[in-house]
Formats: sequence, structure tokens, C-alpha cells
Amino acid sequence: MMIEGTRFFTDFTNQWKNYREEEQVLYEKLQAIEVGKVVAKIPESDFIEVRGNQWEKKYQPKLPTPNEKTPKRQIKFAYRQLELWKLAEFLFEDEDTPASQVGIECFNRVLREIKA
Repeated sequence: MMIEGTRFFTDFTNQWKNYREEEQVLYEKLQAIEVGKVVAKIPESDFIEVRGNQWEKKYQPKLPTPNEKTPKRQIKFAYRQLELWKLAEFLFEDEDTPASQVGIECFNRVLREIKA
């Protein structure tokens, strides 16, 4: 059961990896509550029998999911450090600009160009 529960919440976390800002909004709305009070609020009809153990029941909550109307995709690639420094210097006049920021700026510049 513990493995199943861990997997359930790991899947939830993985769904939100590319949606950190939206995830933060969800967490800001939450309030701390004692576990016993949470369990007491769950209707008995929401518990399901555990396969193979009819005397046990479990609860699997319906957790929020990201808005998939406009799904996000992660872009990853690697370049030689010297080329990255040259690009950072060109874009930001600072070769120490983080690689992620250089990549975002490159993407945004091309996106602005094709939208124009």
C-alpha cells in the first residue's frame, strides 16, 4: 500500500513539473489540517475495496491536473561551453549568464520574429 501511495503522489508531482507557476497558485490556496480531520471528511462511499483484501479499503483522491489545452513541453540540448559563452555575451553582454536564460532568450527571440 505504501508503494502504491508513493507512486500516486509521485505521478501527481511529475504532471506538474512543467507548470511550476500554476502549481504554486494551487499550494498558496491550501491550509494545514490534521490528518484525522481530513479522513473524517471523506464520505464512506468514496473508499474502495483493496483487491485481494476485502476487509481493507482505500481512498484515492482526485487531484488537480494541469490545464492541457495548451500543454508545455520541455526543450533540452547541450552545446560546447565556448559557444554558449559567445551567445551569452552577444545576447546579454555577460558570458556568465546561466545557460537556461540564454536558451529561453533564443527561443523567445525566434518566436517573436515568426509572430511579427
